[in-house]
Amino acid sequence: MFDIQIADIGLAGETEAIEPKPIEPKPIEPKPQETSAVEADPWAPTRLAHDGLPRDLESIPPGPYLFAILNSVDRAKLSGSDVLRLLQARERLSNHLEAEVMADIEEVAHCVDSDHDRLYEAHEFAAPEVAAALHLTRRSAEQRVEDAVNLRVRLPRAWEMLRKGQIDVARAKVMLRSTEHLSLSLAREIVDRVAVDAPGLTTGQLRARIQRLSLEADAEAARKAYQRRVEDRRCETGMNPEGTANLLILDAPPDQVAEASANVDAMARSLKGIEGETRTLDQLRTDVALDLLAGRGKGKSRSRAVLEIRVEATTLADLDQRAGEIPGMGPVIADIARQFASKHPNGEWRYAVIDNGTVADSGITRRRPTFTQRR
Repeated sequence: MFDIQIADIGLAGETEAIEPKPIEPKPIEPKPQETSAVEADPWAPTRLAHDGLPRDLESIPPGPYLFAILNSVDRAKLSGSDVLRLLQARERLSNHLEAEVMADIEEVAHCVDSDHDRLYEAHEFAAPEVAAALHLTRRSAEQRVEDAVNLRVRLPRAWEMLRKGQIDVARAKVMLRSTEHLSLSLAREIVDRVAVDAPGLTTGQLRARIQRLSLEADAEAARKAYQRRVEDRRCETGMNPEGTANLLILDAPPDQVAEASANVDAMARSLKGIEGETRTLDQLRTDVALDLLAGRGKGKSRSRAVLEIRVEATTLADLDQRAGEIPGMGPVIADIARQFASKHPNGEWRYAVIDNGTVADSGITRRRPTFTQRR
């Protein structure tokens, strides 16, 4: 850089040095930070890609912004895969709203009487208010309040999963119903254990998973709970609006239900092969069961009934209390699994060697427990 001085020639011929003026640097204005579409206007669906769905739709939490996006989409212009994404997103939003409705109902229970036990008595106070507000019957309102209070207070993680759209009401109720007989701490522990897998399980799979964990978490408590329910076994009848009737056998021992069902199925299948028989298998099962109960059936079939129970060898040997499972019905306590096996010593016993969840070997056993071993 050169330092230049300019001389000014005056009238007297004298020269006067002029001091150079400093050059002030021009300030650089910072570039304004880009504002996301959500920060700029949370109600403006500007994240739509090519007039379709946002690329990050699955990561948008359920709430007002997701509602605004979904409400602006013309489903008729979407591809098949995007329609499925739209369905999943709207389901998440619906689950979120269901959780908020439950929270509102639970708050009604709290407002009615803030001094009462919010877990066990709330529905008695809030049900009339909810029934009037939502035009429900007293019984329906009591159930809604009871579910809302229990889910929010007893199983807060299940409610939070519903609020985030991770599970639906059906799965939340499975968690609630399947753990209602457990202590508060054990119920929450089991929900925590199934929480990761719950969104990907069907309600039947989730119920079976929780039942197995419940049976194995406290085998003695499970045995006592089972005995109490068996003592309440009953047979009920009821009419349907169309004029048909139902015959229900409730709280019966599962091994006896499995055996009776297998025999009815075997008899129905033997009739299916008769020439001229036009009834479906379900119709035949129903007719066979009614005939047997009415005393009209012969009680025999030309085919062999198939009974199946899955239980670990250590449980059969009474070395542990792991739950067994009757396929098509669900888990059973260890005592029932052992009783089931002891009643059918001449049945076909199959084994399977499991290694890290994979069947490594399987086959049919060649020997049966001796009388001494069975004792």
